[in-house]
Amino acid sequence: MSNTEPKGCLPNLKDTVQEKEYLLHLGLMKTALKQTDIPFLGLAEPTISAKGTRRVHEENPAANDQHQAKARPVEEIVMHYSDFILAQRKADPQHSQVELPRIAQYDLYHLAESMPETRAGAHNDQLHSFFYRQEAIDIMLDHCQYFLDRQGFIMLMWHAFHPVWDNWNFYQITNQSGVQGEVKWHDQMNDPFNMLHLQGSMSRADQQKIIKRTIDGFWSSASTDSKALSFRKKLDHIADFAKDLAARKGSAIFRPYHEHSPGSWFWWCLENLDDDPTEAARLYRKLFHKTREYLEGQGVDNLLYCYSPDVPHSRFFSNKGEFLAHYQKGMPDVDQLDVLGIDAYLWKLYYDDDKLDYTGTEAITDKVSRTSAQHSILARPWERALQMCTWLREEYPEKIVGLTETGWNYSKWGDLEDEPIETFWQSIGMQRLQALPKKDRPHFINFWRNDSDCYHPWNNGSDLFAQEATSIAQSLETQVADIPPSNIVA
Repeated sequence: MSNTEPKGCLPNLKDTVQEKEYLLHLGLMKTALKQTDIPFLGLAEPTISAKGTRRVHEENPAANDQHQAKARPVEEIVMHYSDFILAQRKADPQHSQVELPRIAQYDLYHLAESMPETRAGAHNDQLHSFFYRQEAIDIMLDHCQYFLDRQGFIMLMWHAFHPVWDNWNFYQITNQSGVQGEVKWHDQMNDPFNMLHLQGSMSRADQQKIIKRTIDGFWSSASTDSKALSFRKKLDHIADFAKDLAARKGSAIFRPYHEHSPGSWFWWCLENLDDDPTEAARLYRKLFHKTREYLEGQGVDNLLYCYSPDVPHSRFFSNKGEFLAHYQKGMPDVDQLDVLGIDAYLWKLYYDDDKLDYTGTEAITDKVSRTSAQHSILARPWERALQMCTWLREEYPEKIVGLTETGWNYSKWGDLEDEPIETFWQSIGMQRLQALPKKDRPHFINFWRNDSDCYHPWNNGSDLFAQEATSIAQSLETQVADIPPSNIVA
């Protein structure tokens, strides 16, 4: 919440008790997001990676024989290793309140496909304290409940495994034919991402055939294709989770098949679906439409569907028409979309014009003026990201618009000499955001984080970074929690 602007008047979720409260929650989420003048703060909970999995689900990294996480209160699990909370505590150690994200983004890959159905093989995995699907589901629901109870909202994304893997779980895929030995840290870090990509042992043409068969058949009750049936089973798991969330009076934003354009890192990217761009776009639209149709056919009615392509790193858009031409490649029908997102990371001096202008600042003799000019150039990626959100709000005024993944990596993208800018958000980022007319601002801003890439401003522990976290908490829409300082694990 800004020191200069009052918080928006948002519905109080706790004051409403009616039948089908999850539908009430869904409506309140839409209303709150669309009516807010201050973007909601969102944080990704890094469940796709090994350390992230431990943070969200685990008490004891060496737990082999029995599940440990439920021995601790959910609140304590959520707060443990919480860099955002610890940074706020560093800035103000004695304050009894902390600010939490208004949107918590979780990955469904554990629930949909990664976990085995039983504990078999648990002794070979020293990195998790849950070993089968139902435990993962129960704990994820508890985490969602924690935020729902505090007027937070949930965003669910899905790093779907490549269809070639059928219904194999993480441990089977790691060793190709069942668990053969201990699952090591390196395997855990790399294999989840390998499971999303095109497989090196199979030709591109053969993989495209499998992908097309899957897309053409997973939604049809008449399908007999094994890959399509396996994919349908994953969606059944997602449907079950969404209905469990509804039973807890909750709803969520669902963000499947993200970053389909540009690039080729996921199997659902346009470049991988088909070599003909027109056919690739048709297949992507079908995948998105049929996913929503299938889930709704299973009785799921508590999701808002989010579309979120990536921004190409090799270029930026000089006008709205260029941007929309990119954004609409493969775009599903607008009436099938509730939320329009963009994954836009803040790359340092990526473009030649920015590099040239930055080099030119070396001629400025006054240090204060030189630093100000340099920071203005470094802020251009953020300004471009905000501009794209403005264009989307203009083009689709009835939709919720936000940055579904963003962030500034301090360790990688400082100034030209690679010195980190430890005051990016308090000296540049939030001011640029607040300078926009309220009608042009994104409705939410989700910062991404995982083990290896932390695009948030509180990952090095310095006092300045703590001030960064406080600046963001004060400038964006958050939820306040009363948590005594003694309950925060340092």
